[in-house]
Amino acid sequence: MELPAQRLLQILRSHLTLTPRERRVVWFVVGSLAAGLVVREAGFRWHRARLPSPPPETAPAVSTLQGPPPASPARETPAPESRVDLNRATFEDLLRLPGIGPKRARQILRYRQSHGPFRRPEDLLAVPGIGPKTLERLRSYIRLGSP
Repeated sequence: MELPAQRLLQILRSHLTLTPRERRVVWFVVGSLAAGLVVREAGFRWHRARLPSPPPETAPAVSTLQGPPPASPARETPAPESRVDLNRATFEDLLRLPGIGPKRARQILRYRQSHGPFRRPEDLLAVPGIGPKTLERLRSYIRLGSP
C-alpha cells in the first residue's frame, strides 16, 4: 500500500525533474535561508542578553518640574596667568586647549612661524580649520603676549 505522501513525491519527481546543477542551486538557496534564520535568531538572543535591565520605576517617566531643565555646569574660565600665550606656546601647550588636537596645533605653529606673532585673537581665523565657533570656544583660554 502506497502512502499519499509517497505518491505525491513520485508525481513531483516525474513532472519536476531537476538537473544536478539545479538541485545544487536549490540546496544552496535553502541552506542559505536556513543559515540566515539561525544567525538572525542567535543575534536577537545575543542582543537581548546584552541589554541592560530597565531601571526600577522609582521616578516618574515624565518630569513634573516646571520651566526649563537646570543648566549644565559651565567650564570655569581660567585665570589670566594660566591662559595659553599664543605667541609663546609650545606644541604641548596648544594641545591643552579645548578642541585643539595635534594637527590643529601644528597648523597654529606653522602659521605663527610664517606670519609672525598673533596681534589679536581674530588672527586665529586665518589658521586653516579654525572658524568663528572654535575661536569663541578658545577666547577664555588664550592670551596674546609679546613674542
